[in-house]
Amino acid sequence: MTIGPLSDLKSGKYGVLGPAAKQQIDLSLRNARRLLRLVGQLMDLARLENKKFELNLQAGNICRYLSTLSEPFEAAAIQKQINFQVKIPEDPVFIKFDPGHFDKIVANLLSNAFKFTPERGEITLEVVSVDNHAVISVSDTGPGIEPRHIPRLFDRFYQIQKSELQPGSGIGLSLAKELAELHGGQIHVKSSVGSGSEFSVHVPLVITELDRKPSSSKRDTLTEAPNDEALLDSAKQVVNDELDDPDEDRNLLKTILIVDDHSDIRAYLTRHLQETYNIIEASSGNEAIKILKDHLPDLIISDVMMPDGDGFALLSQVRSDPEMNFLPIILLTARAEAEDKLSGLNVGANDYITKPFDIREVLARLKSIFDQQKRLVHQFKMSLPTNGSKIHHDSVITESSDQQFLNTVKKVIQAELSDENFSVAELSERVNQSRSNLHRRLTKLTGETPSALIRRIRLELGAQLLAQNAGTVSEIAYSIGFKNVAHFSRVFRDHYDQTPTEYIASSNRV
Repeated sequence: MTIGPLSDLKSGKYGVLGPAAKQQIDLSLRNARRLLRLVGQLMDLARLENKKFELNLQAGNICRYLSTLSEPFEAAAIQKQINFQVKIPEDPVFIKFDPGHFDKIVANLLSNAFKFTPERGEITLEVVSVDNHAVISVSDTGPGIEPRHIPRLFDRFYQIQKSELQPGSGIGLSLAKELAELHGGQIHVKSSVGSGSEFSVHVPLVITELDRKPSSSKRDTLTEAPNDEALLDSAKQVVNDELDDPDEDRNLLKTILIVDDHSDIRAYLTRHLQETYNIIEASSGNEAIKILKDHLPDLIISDVMMPDGDGFALLSQVRSDPEMNFLPIILLTARAEAEDKLSGLNVGANDYITKPFDIREVLARLKSIFDQQKRLVHQFKMSLPTNGSKIHHDSVITESSDQQFLNTVKKVIQAELSDENFSVAELSERVNQSRSNLHRRLTKLTGETPSALIRRIRLELGAQLLAQNAGTVSEIAYSIGFKNVAHFSRVFRDHYDQTPTEYIASSNRV
């Protein structure tokens, strides 16, 4: 018992902890979880070696499975400023796999890619069908692997480099290779020093009657679908174990992009803001746009008069792009005329500060904007029903761009609740957001991932229908997009501390 007591300490169960104590507990938790995962890998290897490792193979859509698996890595991509692309075809790709163990293959490849890919690098998870095989590839723009290491890469306990900064055991790739072979597949690697690496898993396709009838409606799975929640927990564990930033506290800070062609002003602002915020700098509007394509900050402070793309042009581009039009922007200018301020405000600036400025004013304006965002989150949470009587968000009065976005997300989810195959990928497409940006915005505004939000809205509608005796438990479960009653009952109990049947009884007593 190590993780449990440490978690209790971190939660404040035994008293309030200071920042230094919390930091030490976080470090201990990371190492304890990493050790637990290492023990699990060693046990898996021992079972493999003794021929006692049995897979529960089932034919299913690997695309849906990987879509769920990749979600926790999107948060890690935002933290590390990595462009993480998930290229999964819309049409299902069927293979035989064990949902409880296949994640160990792909999550290991992804965690390695994130370990060694530098900031502003790229990582791609892709699925294609080639020669009756599903090819699942993970490519990165990391340092690459020298040719002399590749033949031994999958040997047990073999490590290319031993580093305190990038700890490893030499077990993960060996386990991934043996699990891939148990699935009837293989792992291949291509790498170029200085350019990056690509690991690909080749697994035989399952040919179904649906493949022979193009007009037929293909379902996500041929057998019972993998448990999304369990899969997410497994992937999150890998992210927590392997990808935690040693400087974790800084990852919790909001990020501000400072855009000014005057280096002294950038340095002055950075010096005063870096204790409270993470800072990114750009010397022009055009440079800022390039940065925004790879990394979205929480707020932009921009000068108006710049030679290579001025502040108004930057503001217009941001406001016209649905991927980032929600970003708060403060404009800086040496001109104090009212019409100039109105120009910026009319284009969509959130605030206007005139040079020369007092840094205390800048700090106050930033605090005001972020406090407003906190109030929106508070209103959102206060609007959540406690008894299933109402679908959430409706009591939020503020009609900011963030609230309009939340309303749009809610309407799309509610319109698709009966579709059991409705996914985060479809939601992101419907609201004109990339998956990573949707994850970032919803997590910031609601404290929930997109998949958690979809699940919660489903449960709230289910609770409302149960309270109204609108059908049997199974009818309601299927009507709100759950694939089976057992899954619905379990997650309903986790959310409401009652089974659906108990909830009906308690509602009838009211």
